[in-house]
Amino acid sequence: MIRSNNVKFQVYDAELTHFNFEDKNNYLHYNLTLNLSIRNSKSSIGIHYDRFEANVYYMNHRLGAVPVPSFYQGSKNTTVLKALFEGQNVVLLDDKDATSLKMIGRVGFTEST
Repeated sequence: MIRSNNVKFQVYDAELTHFNFEDKNNYLHYNLTLNLSIRNSKSSIGIHYDRFEANVYYMNHRLGAVPVPSFYQGSKNTTVLKALFEGQNVVLLDDKDATSLKMIGRVGFTEST
């Protein structure tokens, strides 16, 4: 078992090319590409990722998941991955959250940490 502080996951770039929320049926349409890196800082241990999945959420609503192929990461190594989320989901929101979602769609992508 590897302690989690030895492996760092980071999204370093995000591109939102389509984002539309339909009030009448609560559908959210989106295309989101995330570029992420995984850093193994252990000097003597490599990591094999058998099953790996990237997930995207908005306001605690899971919008989508993409599987990442299995791979081996050597010691003291950074692996760069790309995850593409696209589609439509029903998102049940209260009026305040729906207004916020529509505003993000008009203004653009906001990043929060």
